[in-house]
Amino acid sequence: TALVSIYKNSEIFRICTYAYGVSLSGFFIHNLLDFDLYVASLGYSLFFIMAQAIPGRDQDLPQKSAPGFMGTQLRFLSWVGIFLMIFLYYRVSTSLDRQEKAFRWAEKGNYALASAFMRDACMIYPFLPMYFINSADFYIYLKQFTLAEKAYQKAVEISPRNAMSWIKYARCLRMHEEFDKISRKEEILKAYQMASIHYPSNEEIRKEMEGYKNREQVY
Repeated sequence: TALVSIYKNSEIFRICTYAYGVSLSGFFIHNLLDFDLYVASLGYSLFFIMAQAIPGRDQDLPQKSAPGFMGTQLRFLSWVGIFLMIFLYYRVSTSLDRQEKAFRWAEKGNYALASAFMRDACMIYPFLPMYFINSADFYIYLKQFTLAEKAYQKAVEISPRNAMSWIKYARCLRMHEEFDKISRKEEILKAYQMASIHYPSNEEIRKEMEGYKNREQVY
C-alpha cells in the first residue's frame, strides 16, 4: 500500500495519467463525432482518469503550489462527466436490449412486435442510424412504406455519408412507388446518386440505378 501511495503521488504517475488521458480524449472525440455505442464506455474511462489526475484542494501539485479554484472545478466537472456517461451507458444498454427483443420477434415472424421494440430502441438512443434502418426494414415487411420512408430519412439525416442508408432508402421508395402507383423518380434517383457518391466502388449501386433509369416508365 505504501509503494502504491508513493507511486500515485509521483511525477511519473501524473505524466502517465495525463498521457493516457490525452490519447483517450482523441479516441473519445472521434467516436463522439459519430456518436456511436462506444461513446459511453470511452467517456466513462476518460472522465474517471481526469478526476484522478486533476488535483483537488486536498492534494499538492508536484511543484507544491496551490491547486487553486480551476483545479477543483475541473475535478468537479470530471465527476459530473462520469455520472453523465453512466446515464448514457444505461440508455445504450437499454436500447440494445430492445433491439435484441426486436430481432427475436422478427425471427418468429412477428414483425409488428419487432417494429414496436425497434421503435423503442430508436426513441431511447436516437443517435445510431442502424436502429432506424432496422426499424424501417421491419416496417417494409408490414408494408408500412410511409413509416419505413421516415425511418430511412432519419437514418440518412444522422449519417448522410452512410451509403447503405441511401441504397435502402432508394429501394424503399421504389417499393412505395410500385405500391401506390405514383412516380417517385426524382427522389429515387437522388437516393441512388447519394449512395453512389459515398460508395463509388460499388458496381451494384450503379447498375441498379441505371436499371431504374432505363426501365419503362408506367406512372
